[in-house]
Amino acid sequence: MFLLILDVGRNLSSRRTETDFGKGKFRLHLGLDGNPQLLVLNSNSLSDSDVYFHYYESRKKEPNPGTRLVFNRSGYMYVLRSSKQQLSMLTLNKEAPVSSTDFYHRAVLHLDGVLISSVLSPQGEY
Repeated sequence: MFLLILDVGRNLSSRRTETDFGKGKFRLHLGLDGNPQLLVLNSNSLSDSDVYFHYYESRKKEPNPGTRLVFNRSGYMYVLRSSKQQLSMLTLNKEAPVSSTDFYHRAVLHLDGVLISSVLSPQGEY
């Protein structure tokens, strides 16, 4: 089961400020070529088409492109390719996945452009 899915061409936006949850200037984007990108938008317009620069881009030229960026219930983030193969990006715990029945998983693109993945217990402890 998936918690977050970004299809090709879709975005996850940072918030604008600490108290304003409107779209901010950073985007996690799955490009049309199937590669994940972290983008900085023009601060004046904040338009998805007005990209100031890419501060991360995988630039892989694969014959089997990515179709989805997935954050699943075990806390893994990966690109799902058209062949259903998973290309790993980020793992919370490399030894063993943390159960989603015992913990909450969270992925956030902060207003400063940092992508954070964390685990929270039901008691509120990280």
